[in-house]
Amino acid sequence: IEAVELPKLGQSAFLGDDLAVIETATSISDISAPITGDVVAVNTAVESNPALVNVDPMGEGWLLKMSVRNASEIDGMFDATGYQDLTANVDLPA
Repeated sequence: IEAVELPKLGQSAFLGDDLAVIETATSISDISAPITGDVVAVNTAVESNPALVNVDPMGEGWLLKMSVRNASEIDGMFDATGYQDLTANVDLPA
């Protein structure tokens, strides 16, 4: 990852809205809001060191935290195990 663009603290978003941007050597990808809510924290460390997202995505490479405005949206989300099961057979580019 070459660059990360995070939302502003307090920014509101609806489920599926574009919220952040990740840039690699070959593409630029929008990150969609996983829930409806407000951005309550952003990790500015990844803006100055985007490699953290690849090196430690579950630790120092987190992007943002949001408040939950509609708790029923959480029912459609995966936990870590569910996501691993979903993506277990997906071929990712090297």
